This record gives sequence, C-alpha cells and structure tokens, in this order.
Amino acid sequence: MKKSPIEQDFLVESLDKSGNGVGFLADKKVLIRNALAGEVATARLLKRKRGIRFADGIRIQNPAANRRDSSCKSFPRCGGCGLHHMTTSFQMEFKKKLLADALKSFGLTPDHWMESVVACRLGYRRKARLGVRHVGSEVLVGFRESFSNRVARIGECLTLDPRVSMLIKPLKLLIAEVSIPNQIPQIEVACGDEELSLIVRHLANWSGEDLVRWKEFSDTFNVEVLFQSEGYDSLVRLSDEKISRLKYKLIEYGLSFEFYPQQFTQVNALLNQDLVRSALALMGDLRNQVVVDLFCGIGNFSLPIARSGGKVIGLEMEQSAVEMARSNARLNGLEDFARFEVADLYDQGGQNAAGYTQLAEVMQENPTSILLDPPRSGAGTNLASICKKESIERIVYVSCNPETFASDGAILIESGFRLNRVGVFDMFPNTSHLETLGLFVKECL
Repeated sequence: MKKSPIEQDFLVESLDKSGNGVGFLADKKVLIRNALAGEVATARLLKRKRGIRFADGIRIQNPAANRRDSSCKSFPRCGGCGLHHMTTSFQMEFKKKLLADALKSFGLTPDHWMESVVACRLGYRRKARLGVRHVGSEVLVGFRESFSNRVARIGECLTLDPRVSMLIKPLKLLIAEVSIPNQIPQIEVACGDEELSLIVRHLANWSGEDLVRWKEFSDTFNVEVLFQSEGYDSLVRLSDEKISRLKYKLIEYGLSFEFYPQQFTQVNALLNQDLVRSALALMGDLRNQVVVDLFCGIGNFSLPIARSGGKVIGLEMEQSAVEMARSNARLNGLEDFARFEVADLYDQGGQNAAGYTQLAEVMQENPTSILLDPPRSGAGTNLASICKKESIERIVYVSCNPETFASDGAILIESGFRLNRVGVFDMFPNTSHLETLGLFVKECL
C-alpha cells in the first residue's frame, strides 16, 4: 500500500531563485512551494534528491504581508507557475533582486535602474509545451507537477491563452478515444493573433479512425493540427496541405509578422510590444544608424528598427528563421532596409568557420549599434571580438537569463562599455522567469 506523504511544519527562512521557500528539517534543506519568508508553513513532503527535500505548502499559519490568494485552484500542485501566492509588486521586487544579485556577482553596477514593466497577469501565454499522460481510463493534459515529471491533473489553465485553455478538456476526451493514447507524450501549442496550432507528438502510427477524430476536432475548434513523429522536420499537417503560418502584429510600427508554429516567438504578445518599444528607445534616433541584430529570429526587433529609419542586418543560426525574416521584410515593404543572413554566432573559427566569417563581414558595415537577443546560453565567445569594433557606440541587450546577461555584461565592461541602464520585463508573470533589457554604452560617450 502506498504511503501518504508526510506533513511537517516549517519556519520559512528565505526564498531560493525559483521562489521556493527555504526551511530545514534535521539541518537538511527543504524547498517549499507556496511559502514566503517569515511564514510557518505546513508542507507536504514529496521527494528527496541529493540531500534536499521538496514539498508543497498546503497551510500557512501566519501569512506574510506580500502574500495573496492564488487565482489558480491547481496551484501549487501544477508546476506551470510557481509564484501565484505572491502579490504582483512583490513578484517584481523578487525578480529585480534576482537580476541585481546576478549583476553583483560579476561586479556590475548599472548607472540607472529602469522601472519594471508588467502587463497582463493571466491568459498571456501563447506558446507552451503540455505533457500528456494516459492513466487508467483518464487522460491528463497540462504542465508537469511541481518537483515531478508527472502531468498535473487540470481542467483549465489561467496562464494559457484562453483559446488554448478551453481545449484541454476536449483534448482529454479525444485522446482517450484514439487507438494509441499511451503513445502521445506531449502537445505543443502556438497562437497567433487570430490563429491557433497544435503540434501533437506521437510515437506510433494513427489509425484511419484516429485521423477522422482529429479532423472533427480541428474543424470544431478551428485549430490547425500538426503531427510530429520524430524531430520538427517530420511535421505534417492533418489535411496534407502545407503548414500554415501564424501571424502577429506590432501595431505601433505598422508591422505584421508571420511564423511557423515550431518557430520561436515571445510567449507574451502584449509584453513583447513594450519590450520592442523600450529596446528601440534605448537606441536613440535610428535614422542613418547601421544596426546589427544578433540572434534576430524572424525579425521581431529588426523590422521595427528598419521601420524607424535604421539600416539593419540580422544574423541568425536557423536557416528557417532567416527565411521567415526575409519573408517578413518583404511582407512589410522593408527588404531594402533589412538584410538577413545565416550565421552560427557561436562559431569560433574552427573547422566550420562560415559563421565566424559571416559575422566578420557584417561588422565591416561599421554598425553604430548592436542589438543582442540570445538564447539562455548567452551571446557566446565571439562577444569580445564584436565589442572591439570602433564604430559601435551602444549595445542593447535583451536576455531571458540574468546569469548569462551578467557574465556577458562583464565582458562588455572589460571591452570599454558601461552598463548605463537596466530593467526587468515580466514576460512570464507568476513564474520566476524574467526578461532583462540593458543598455551598454561606450565609455567615451
């Protein structure tokens, strides 16, 4: 017989980087979701790993002033969001401290802190990867449970775009009826302003009846269904037609963007508009500027720069993203002002030096500004050589990882720049993730 989890009272002494409360049991650390510093939390012990216990706070004896009631009935069991118990103002204080601590660890002190930017708190998430699990006669669709790989038992999700949340129950019913319910590990969702796509990962072949069911689902809910049997190159559309493009707009710049469901876009459309506007403001007057946009993706920053009078050259490692960026430039009549090239920006000039060579050629255009928006791993080893270009006056850095932002920032400081201003953008409300925007300017300015 399976034992029930042990419940224990803890004095919460602090918070870790994920927003979990930190307590101790027999001098061993315990990480507690739904617990704030100074509270006494009754927590349900869930597991132990490498000497650390993990627990969910289920009752709070002395709620902290910065606590709020969670709007999500699946919190804290569902691991999709970890900060539902914090007020918005405290979430932003917490995230700002995460960034400040990262900067401090690399010896960086900004001249100015920009005001933190928040937007919608719920229903914002347009892209997500949802787990699927078939348990007995029940199908689960949702995020993973906290501290677990198991799929959370939810019927809706307040974080997801409402168009996606409303599909959770119908998806459960559909998957329970297909012939391979145990062979569907995940479903990815992607939303445009008006369109919605699902990428259904499957490890076995569908039956003819399965395809009929998926077609009825697609028609009923007006959603494009894509099947993925292996990598993204295996994607096929249910109807055997070409995969459709989704769309979003940056209305302030009169721009429309197209993208495929598997391509990277910011998950929070409203916050993305604030981020683009703020990044361009840090660049100053873009007329007659030459800007290199590194890790440009489908042109999310490049095309607003071009629309604002700058000449922009975007570099990106993914061929498909570059092709989409070029297509978006044509779509918006900006092909004469925005150029996009494929380049491995982590290439160090070894056996495959094409990326390094392409980067070197672009730098011969004497850019005045650099925009950086790299993956979590940071800008890479070429950053120091990029900074040496004398024409560069400012570097605007967008980051989803405070640690790599800070470590790359230290390289920029050593290269003669200073961190003029920095701020937090709440791209993922109610989670510990944050987007950082910083401006580095050459010291002589």
